[in-house]
Formats: sequence, C-alpha cells, structure tokens
Amino acid sequence: MDISIINLKLNGKKMTEENRQLLQGEIFQLMKLKGMERGADVEFLVNYIKRKEGKNGYKEFEKVLSNFGFDMFDVEKTSATEWIPEFIPHVLLVGAFRFFDWTEKDVFEMGRDALSLSKTLKIFIKWFSSAKITITKMAKDWNKYYTYGKASIRNFDKDKKRALFFIEDFKTHPLTCVYLSGIAFGVLELATGSKNVKVVEEKCMFKGDNHHEFKLSW
Repeated sequence: MDISIINLKLNGKKMTEENRQLLQGEIFQLMKLKGMERGADVEFLVNYIKRKEGKNGYKEFEKVLSNFGFDMFDVEKTSATEWIPEFIPHVLLVGAFRFFDWTEKDVFEMGRDALSLSKTLKIFIKWFSSAKITITKMAKDWNKYYTYGKASIRNFDKDKKRALFFIEDFKTHPLTCVYLSGIAFGVLELATGSKNVKVVEEKCMFKGDNHHEFKLSW
C-alpha cells in the first residue's frame, strides 16, 4: 500500500471496519521507516494533541493506536535529546490527523506552534537572530535532529526577502510536508516579525520530484 492522504471521516469513537483497515495499513507502512529522530519531536506532538483534544481524547487515541499494534511509550521518561525511531512521531502525526478528523490547516498550525517546545530557542530567534542566520541554522542543524535527509538553503535574497529551502532523501508521508511548512512559517514569523510570511512547497517527492523545495518569503 502506498502512503497517501486518505480522506477518512473519523469521530474518535466509532470507525467503520473499512476505515480501520485503511488506517491500520498506513500505520503499518510508517512503522517500516528506519531513521531516528530526537525525542523532543514526539514530546511536542503528544503534549500538543493533549492540549488540542484533551487528555480523554488522547487516551481514546492511544487505544486505537494500540489496536493497530502501536503501543505508545511513556513520553515523560523520554529525554528530548534521546534518539527514537522516526516512525513514532510519524504515526502520532498521521494517526491524530485521521482519528480527530483534522484538516491540513490543523497540521500546519501544529507545526507553526512547534517552537513553543523551546522557550530558549524562541528568545534567541526573536531577539538575537536574523532571517538568514535563522534559516541557515535550520538547514545546518537538520542532522542534529534527524539521522535521515539532507537540508540546505539556496538563492537567499536579503533585498527581495526570499529563499529556497531544500530537503533531499526525505520521503516519509505527505503530511510531513505540511507539518514542516508550518514549522518554517513559525520560525520565519518569529525571526522577521513580518506579517507577510509565506511558505509554499513548490516541489515534492510525493509528486514525482527528486527532492522537496519550499519557497520562503517574508
């Protein structure tokens, strides 16, 4: 089964057998991912889901994931710097999208809020950084957080306030592109203070391109 965005209508309590099979198949594919990520990402995702959907909603979500063969570990015992399998945050992201019937806008806003994970980073970006320093660091530090993929910044134009953010060798799930767009938007928004921030994915590996290419402007 190819990983793709399937339009399911789930209410978090009752799912048809057909929808269960579709979601289970998608999770099965995600669990084949072999890379590693830092624990900070899954910590943020769990806390965000709890904040958005409530603790009871999260518990119901956990039950469904467990039924699909995915048992959530104790996030409180996981260090933000610990390496964890990449499939864990991906299952949480895609699973929440399906289970709570989120839209892509919801996923984008979740990415946009990711900076809330680090108050120190927010302060640094807001008060001591520039657009160039911030997005260059975002690309340079990619492999400090992921063992897979390669990020780079190209065609940075200070006067026209734009740049291209490239990601290569990174094909996990289409929703990840939406999530990363939200992160880039939030970072640029904070670094520049601009009300004109835009992030557009112009090339995508899920659309046949050999890399992801995000056009950033502010």
